[in-house]
Formats: sequence, C-alpha cells, structure tokens
Amino acid sequence: MEWGTLLWFSVVPCVVWALVIRIIRAALREHWGVAKVNDDVDMRGRIAVVTGAGSGIGSETVIGLANRGATVVVTGRTLKAAKKAIIRLRHRTFLGDLVPMKLELSSLESVTQFCDAMKIRFERLDILVNNAGVLMPVNKRMKSVEGFEIHFAVNHLGHFLLTNLLMPLLKKTESRIIVITSLNHRGSINFEDLNYEKTKITDFSMAGNVLYKQSKLANILFVQELRRRLASSGCSNVKALACCPGVVKTKISRNLDLPWFADFVRPFVDFLFKTPAQGAQTPLLCCLSNDMLDANCILYRHCKPWCPGDRSFPDDYLISNVSTYNYSKEDAQKLWTDSERFLIRVLLTKWRGTIDRHNEINAKGKNVIITGATSGIGQAVVMEMADRDANVILACRDITKAKATVTHIRNRTSRGQLIVMELDLASLESVRKFAREFKNKYEKLDILVNNAGLMISPDKRLKTKDGFEMHFGVNHLGHFLLTNLLLDPLKNAAPSRVVTLSSMAHSWGAVNINDLMSEKTAPKDHFMVSGLYSNSKLGNALFNKELGKRLTGTGVHSYSLCPGMVFTNIGKNLNVPFILHLFRPLFWYLLRSPTEGAATVLYCALSKNVAHQTGQMYYNCKFWDPSTRIELTDKAASELWTASAKLVGMK
Repeated sequence: MEWGTLLWFSVVPCVVWALVIRIIRAALREHWGVAKVNDDVDMRGRIAVVTGAGSGIGSETVIGLANRGATVVVTGRTLKAAKKAIIRLRHRTFLGDLVPMKLELSSLESVTQFCDAMKIRFERLDILVNNAGVLMPVNKRMKSVEGFEIHFAVNHLGHFLLTNLLMPLLKKTESRIIVITSLNHRGSINFEDLNYEKTKITDFSMAGNVLYKQSKLANILFVQELRRRLASSGCSNVKALACCPGVVKTKISRNLDLPWFADFVRPFVDFLFKTPAQGAQTPLLCCLSNDMLDANCILYRHCKPWCPGDRSFPDDYLISNVSTYNYSKEDAQKLWTDSERFLIRVLLTKWRGTIDRHNEINAKGKNVIITGATSGIGQAVVMEMADRDANVILACRDITKAKATVTHIRNRTSRGQLIVMELDLASLESVRKFAREFKNKYEKLDILVNNAGLMISPDKRLKTKDGFEMHFGVNHLGHFLLTNLLLDPLKNAAPSRVVTLSSMAHSWGAVNINDLMSEKTAPKDHFMVSGLYSNSKLGNALFNKELGKRLTGTGVHSYSLCPGMVFTNIGKNLNVPFILHLFRPLFWYLLRSPTEGAATVLYCALSKNVAHQTGQMYYNCKFWDPSTRIELTDKAASELWTASAKLVGMK
C-alpha cells in the first residue's frame, strides 16, 4: 500500500470523526443552554459559600462567583484541602476573595463547627451552594461519623443541617440557597428504612444505586419543604432552588468499581458529557439571574425551569419523557420531620457520650463468636462483623430466633459467613458441648464477644439448671467457663481478643465470696435494677481484670466495657409500671440504639489503638478507669476467679 493511500485512510477518518464530534457538541451546547449567565452581574460585597469546592462543578461555581467580585468561602474536608483548592483556583480568579474553611459533611459536628465559625467571621450570607456529594459502591455500605448511610448523610443530612444553621445569616439579606441534585433522583424515599439498615439491595450497578437516588430526591424534597416553610413564616428575601447540572464529567464516580473496559471506552464518549464549566452554568444562573428565574418552579436544568411530574405546578412546566415522580408535599414534610428527628438523636448521642464506629477496620477471615446474638447489641455486632467479612458464629439458646436473625441480616448484607450454634449459658453442660463442637470444627478463634445477659425483676429468684442464681450463673459463670474452654483456639489465633460486656450497674454491685449466690444476704436494688444483676456485672469486670493478668504473654487480650444506656429488650422480664410504658417513645430518643451501643464493642474487638492493652475497662470507645471502686482490686478479682473455677468444676 502506498504512503498516500495509507495517509488517506488514517487521516481522513480522524478528520471526519473530529467534525462529527464538533457538530454533536455544538448541538449539545444549544440543548444544554451553556453561557446563559450574564457576565456583567456585579457581586462585589456579596458573601457566598460553596460546598465541595475542590473540583468539578464546585470549583467552576467558585470561579464564576469570584470573577464577579464575590467573597467565596471555599470548603474542604480539611483546611489543608481547602487551601490547596484555592491555590489552583487563584490562576483563574482575579476579583473576589477566596476564604478557605474546613467542612466535613459526613460529620454533623464538623458542620456545626463550620457554622459557628461562619457566624463569627461574617455578618451575612448572600449565596449558599450545597454542591458537595458522594457516590459510593452500594456493596460497601459506608457510614458517616454518626452512623448514617453515607449518601443520605453527606448529600442530604449534612446540607440540611448546614442550611438551617446558616439561616440567621441568610435572612439578613436578599439571599439564595442553591441545592445541586441529579438526573438520578428518579427513585423513591424509603421512609420505613431511611438508613437502609434492614432493606436488602439487589442491584449494585451505578444506575441502580438506590442509596444515591434517594439522597438526590431528598435534595429536591428538602428545597420544596424549605420554600413552603419560608413562605409560611413570611420570609420573602430568601429564595431556595434546586438545579440539575446534567451529565457532567467530574470525579464523583472515582470511588466506583467500574468495568475493566471503562477506561478504553471513555475517550470515545467524553464529548457527550458536559465539562465542569458547562455543568456550572445552571447553578450560576440560579445564583445570579433574576430575569430567567420562575417563582413557581423549584427545579432548573439546562439553564431553564424544569418541573418533571410535579402536579402542583402549572401544566406548561411539565416535560414529557422525564421523571413522573410526584414530589408530594406530604413526602417533603415527612422527610423534613425525619431529618430533624435524626439530628435530635445525634445531639442526644453527644449528651450520652461520643462514640467512634471504626468503619475502616476489616475483619475478613476472622472467626468471631458472639453470645446473645439474636437481638440488641449482640445482633448489631453480628451485622457489623458480617459487613467486615468475618466468619460469625451466633451462639444462641433459641435456634429459631438465631435463624431469623440470620435472615434479617442477610436482607441487608451478603458479606461474611453466618453460622448458628446452640448455646445455653444457664447450663454448664450446654457450654461444654458448644466448646467441644466449636473446637472440632475450628482450630482458631480470633474474637470472643461475651455479650449475652439477662435482667429479672428483683422480686424473682430464679436458678440455672445447675442451681446457681440466674444472674450470676448466666451473666458471669456461663461466660467464665466458656472463655476458659476456648482458650486453646484463642491462643492458636494470637493475637486474639476476649470482649466481655459489663454495665454501668456494676457500680452498684458487691461480690461476697462467701455468699456468691446472695442466699444469706439480699443485695440492694436500685429502682428496677436488681442488685443480683449489678453483682453479676461487677463479676464481669473482675473476671476481665484477672483474665488479662493470667493471659499476659499469650497473645490473647482481654477487654471489658460498658456500652452505655442502650434501648434493648434486656428488660423484657421486668415488672415495669404501666406509666413507664407511656414514656417509651421518650426512651427511644434518650437511650442509645443497639448500633450505637455496639460501637465500643467493635472498638475493643477490632481497633489497633488497644491492640497491646489487656485487662482494662472501656466506655465510649476509650479507656475508662473505675478504680475508685474498692471491689475492683487484684485481690477481689483473684478470689472471684478461684471461687468461680470451683463452682464450674475447673481444675
């Protein structure tokens, strides 16, 4: 083949392809409505906040506002990240000031701190652009600092709190709130399970990401309800708008597990995507324009009003072949109420004590035994361990309930292995049988969580199958024997951990070595908390102390903890006065959820921070020293160990 012919067949197709791309892009530009914003708008003296300003649409929005003279607060997940973003942006901005500030939307505490800093530094706020967003693989099920599903937390809840806390500054001037949503808002709000803790997800594709879809629909419903509340309060100077920037080439999908051929295909389809500068045109229109905004429309796309499927708006605004979802006022109001409820729970959690969820820790391949795994904290720990790919043994008295728990967890996650084994801590024979079966099946045990416990009304005196007082027999002696029988597989897996749940009630307890079953002296009860229960929880703490001492140098570490006041069914056997049932909804707010209660369990079981500690006690994911209690002495721990070993028949 001659060089001329070769050149013809290689160059001409490229030229034709380039012309086709230019024609398509020109048509798309007309459709997208690019360059609609008037460059002559003067923003000098105005204050703006843009979240997610480090790249993409956020960066271009900052540039558009700053080049018109505005002072723009550039937020970043860290102050260092915000400063780096400003260094990049300075090459393209010449008028307005750029102010770096830290804002981590996955932490409601960070949002609160940011708003406090804003109120100190500025007297007003003209524009708030809620742009930041995340798109994560559905199967990873990531959570925020406070334990909310990450899409809902960052894309909606963080901005919900941010907007409400900055409202006093926004009300001082003619201001605008711009919320960036997405074409992918075409889903529904799972009001029964907003955090997707119980709902099973089967579609893990990017297009089928129900978590992202829910958060983006929440953006629109938030704006709708915000507008209604502003109008009903007589506030006409604050305008709230939602905008869909279109399909834009940004970094939002960088965390997704894309197919192998994505990088190969991308150069051939990039021209179909808007650039970040083009994607920022609609947000800038909503920020700056007065002429093109419509008072009746909350949602904008391609620099014009877009009201898909909302029957509350005039028919002229309906666009066919778009989402037919009805943005009902009822859904918007319910979402607002639920969002407030979540925030109240977070504030109460801070009042109850801070926790650290340790989302980043993986337990893949670890063998984990959890007693009392069918409800409450135990079930929450099972779910968290399964999410971390552990092999979890549910050691339970009721096999039927255990299997129902497995079904419940499998509706949420397919990760990890869930194995049901029978264990009745009220029977030493059952404990020995469980230990034998486990050791026949497994050589190693990485984590043992002694969680099971019971609390019976003070007026009842029940006994175990071996004749022990029920609280002491189940809460202490059963776990004492179980742990000792499993020491060999624990040592084989070293470094391994034994985590024993105690309680705040241990501070009311007393261990009388000469009367461990409290047959001679009746322990003092506190309200509905039996003194027998308090004694058994003190026994847990003393057991942990002595166990840590005896296992020093073996690679097996022992931890005891108080999970805090948790809303579980441990009090189901109490004779609760009828009037207290009326306050049950209040308890739901005041007490920790089982997931929150499980945080310190996970900390002791997985955190590297305590990897070299043993025999200590923990509360709120940190070391806790209850040494002021005379009962927590080495002597008391040693005496209880000796007496317990004799009772369970250990040599």
